[in-house]
Amino acid sequence: MKNFILRQEPFGFTFYDRRKLRQVFLKTSHLNSYLKEKGIKQTEIEYLRFGRSDYRKDILYSPIRIYYELTLQCNLRCRYCFNSSGKARSHELTTSEVLKSIDKN
Repeated sequence: MKNFILRQEPFGFTFYDRRKLRQVFLKTSHLNSYLKEKGIKQTEIEYLRFGRSDYRKDILYSPIRIYYELTLQCNLRCRYCFNSSGKARSHELTTSEVLKSIDKN
């Protein structure tokens, strides 16, 4: 697995660092100078390209990150989690309700 992902976007690129879990949005004209400044080699990058050319150039088309918090009923107490887990809320979805919400178009 490569350390970085470079996803082609209508505006330029999204550059994702898998080690730091961070992304940067870059215009096409800034890409090479960014890579040089950070000392990143082409061999460290996984490229994701799109095949269309008729996109609008002023918006992002796909989500960068999606959080789907299923429950608070968790006993792991991870330092990565920003909620106070332990007890489920009274109005949480059932497993079948969660699956239905994901399957809906």
